[in-house]
Amino acid sequence: MRRYDEQIEVRTASPAEGGPGIGPGRPAPPVAFVWRDRLYVVRGVLAHWYERRVWWREAAASALLGLRSEAAGGARGEGVFGGGIAQGAVATVPTDPDERLEPTERQVWRVEAAAGRSSPVGVYDLVHDPSSEPSTGWRLAGIDD
Repeated sequence: MRRYDEQIEVRTASPAEGGPGIGPGRPAPPVAFVWRDRLYVVRGVLAHWYERRVWWREAAASALLGLRSEAAGGARGEGVFGGGIAQGAVATVPTDPDERLEPTERQVWRVEAAAGRSSPVGVYDLVHDPSSEPSTGWRLAGIDD
């Protein structure tokens, strides 16, 4: 398996397309994706699972942990572990019931896909992180061809 971490565009199945298992609260599987300016059509879904997001590398977690960042002591020359909670760092919890906390899991779809009819079929791991922007939430994690 070759590992990647590249942003991709993904089209998912809609309920009107009759994708298997699509319904309220169920994730929609990818049906096509664009990687390096080539369109790949998904021939089949081999597996689908959830894994923990790397939340501790995000800016808010770094600020709370006192790690170096632009906003938290980086300009003052503090070390990587700047001495506790960064000055001015605030943890917030939504008070509006319509505002949701960020999910702590991301979805991984292992799919068979090909770039065209004569192209060989490969196995691709597509990762969707719901905490990212919808347009940038998909990444290609690996290829086994």
